[in-house]
Amino acid sequence: MRLFTCILIPNKIKLSLLRFQDELSRIPLKGNFVEKDNLHITITFLGEKNENETKNIMNGLNKLDANVFRVQLDGIKIIPRMNNIKIIGISVKDHDEQLKDLIEKTVKNIGGTYHLESKLTLCRVSKIFDKNEVLDFLRKNQYIKFGEFEVNSINLMESTLTKNGLLYKNIFTKVLK
Repeated sequence: MRLFTCILIPNKIKLSLLRFQDELSRIPLKGNFVEKDNLHITITFLGEKNENETKNIMNGLNKLDANVFRVQLDGIKIIPRMNNIKIIGISVKDHDEQLKDLIEKTVKNIGGTYHLESKLTLCRVSKIFDKNEVLDFLRKNQYIKFGEFEVNSINLMESTLTKNGLLYKNIFTKVLK
């Protein structure tokens, strides 16, 4: 099984993200847009795991000592940089670094790879047809706000590549205190 841990996005915020994705799809670029049901904030990528390793990961998540906290989805995040756009995402912010703490605790308990600068991926860009128009759109929307929500759980997800794209399945939820 190919596994990762993540924070799922509330439906109310997903709707505003989808409206923005619709606008993004009208600018001159080609890319793979993340499906509504797949929108998430990655905590750790764990890679291929067998059944026994997956049980150990669930046990590690169960022992995770973390509190509920709030995050904001604010601003465009470009990876790796504006002059070489591969991923268009949204920045994830929290005011007291509880997200960073959650990521570090999760990695300590279960391993995996991570980035301390979190993002929510909207689109993986494969081709840009008019760089100036794309950059203008991104600059105009660089401070866009999608809202704030309470993070009260993290999820262990299985990722399966199908002919229709990625399929994510929640296999375990750790409720925060």
